[in-house]
Amino acid sequence: MSFSSGVEDYLIFCDFDGTIAEVDVGYRMLSEFSVTGNEDLEELWNTRKIGARECLKLEAERINSTREDMLAYVDQFALDKTFAKFVEFAEKQGRGITVLSDGLDFYIEHLLGKYGLEHLPVHTNHAIFNGTKLTVEFPYDKGCGICGSCKAARIRDIKSQENFDGTVVFVGNGYSDICAIAETDLLFATGDLQKYCVAENITHTAFKSFADIGKAMFADWK
Repeated sequence: MSFSSGVEDYLIFCDFDGTIAEVDVGYRMLSEFSVTGNEDLEELWNTRKIGARECLKLEAERINSTREDMLAYVDQFALDKTFAKFVEFAEKQGRGITVLSDGLDFYIEHLLGKYGLEHLPVHTNHAIFNGTKLTVEFPYDKGCGICGSCKAARIRDIKSQENFDGTVVFVGNGYSDICAIAETDLLFATGDLQKYCVAENITHTAFKSFADIGKAMFADWK
């Protein structure tokens, strides 16, 4: 059953790591090039003792690699096989898709570009390389103060800019997506986000691929 007859006004937001991308590319990349490993930070993050912003800063401090070497590493990772089709289908119906991520712009834009999706707007944190040193800037420094780029704040800003009063759709997979829930009308969840929704009795639709989302949202999805 579809949520829409094909005419509903959707504003669609998607997380990147583990959602658009098949795996958490940012975590794997930052762990691969860390001089000490990030197991301790992973434990602090998983137990919610530190937020995404603090975790990302600490991960960046441990990097000893060039931008080029890190991009060569992420080339092994793929996007959801049905995401490009989902984007094409949605755009043909006049519905744009915005990427909201608490990762880093350079690898997200690189991977989207490989799939011909460089036109998608991306709201995320900014990586600055100085040789083999990495620092992070937070251009969307507004919202909860815990996230690097708070997705709830970004959704509110974009809704206001577009004077949008239709259905907000959010697709995500992790703890960094929790803030977006309060601003979302139609939530698709997988991974840790789905587990959180189940534990907190939050209405959501589970999915395995963007084909599942296309079938759920659009009556004429093929």
